[in-house]
Amino acid sequence: KAAAPLARLGAAPRWQTRCELANAAAAVLALLRDPLHTDMREARKAVDQAVRDARKALRRRDFAAPAPDYASLRAARVAAAACSLAGSTVGDDFALSELRAAGLDLLAACARYLGGVVDVDDPQGAKALDVYAPQMSSSLRAALRPGASSVELRSAFRAVHEVGGFLDASAWKRVADVAAKGDSGGVWRQATVAAIVLRDPSLAVDASAWRATCRDGALLLDDGGPVPEYLATIACAACLFPSEDSFPDDALVALALRICGDDEAQLSAVAVRAAALADDDQRSAALGEVARRGAPGAAFDACAKAGVAPPAAV
Repeated sequence: KAAAPLARLGAAPRWQTRCELANAAAAVLALLRDPLHTDMREARKAVDQAVRDARKALRRRDFAAPAPDYASLRAARVAAAACSLAGSTVGDDFALSELRAAGLDLLAACARYLGGVVDVDDPQGAKALDVYAPQMSSSLRAALRPGASSVELRSAFRAVHEVGGFLDASAWKRVADVAAKGDSGGVWRQATVAAIVLRDPSLAVDASAWRATCRDGALLLDDGGPVPEYLATIACAACLFPSEDSFPDDALVALALRICGDDEAQLSAVAVRAAALADDDQRSAALGEVARRGAPGAAFDACAKAGVAPPAAV
């Protein structure tokens, strides 16, 4: 509603204005706490009741409060706006980069906070955002094209984590194929491909540069630097691939466990490389940590595939 006056302007909003509106919308979604913002059925009931109350007030010639509005009723429109912005094609290179990044950030926020909204008009009970899966895939592919800016790639990385449940395996493969065609040395592109691989470890990708990125990240941490946003994803996904001279297995597993949380996909990947460690003590400690963080099944399966006995903690 706040953006409605823009639609009445004689000229289209400047790209800077569109970016700021998208950023503001993403920030607002993060602040919503009323459960009706994620429950379309109850939100409609609340609006209908508010309309009935307003009509009664008007008949009494009393003040009628405006009907409330809820994000759950606007989920599809927000997703459509985000996908449209993320797929922008008109403007100079800098403007397009910023527009697409803002659209992806809004799409990520929409998927995170409104992804669970069920469309009450759908007889199958589908999610309100399910219909936008093709546009989500298209937006990600556009942002991951060869020559994409680091701004777009960073936003694509964040969006991949949020829209995961809306894309099927074939869609993820198409996204990964596009991402793999760019500069493999770019950390955000590596991180985006790594995030997709963690969702589908069967994908064949070029991970030759990942361990070098992990080595550089480990050196940064040893010097007291902050943990880069992309590092945990790359380190965990790198555990799915054979050893490279640039960063040995034990160092990779130690780094991954140092910076990853309790995400099951990440822990499962770490368990694969931990089970392959030659040192019994290192292997037991790493697999025990994986189990302690909530993935004992992944640790046990990794041991079975590696042909080693699981440690007592597993």
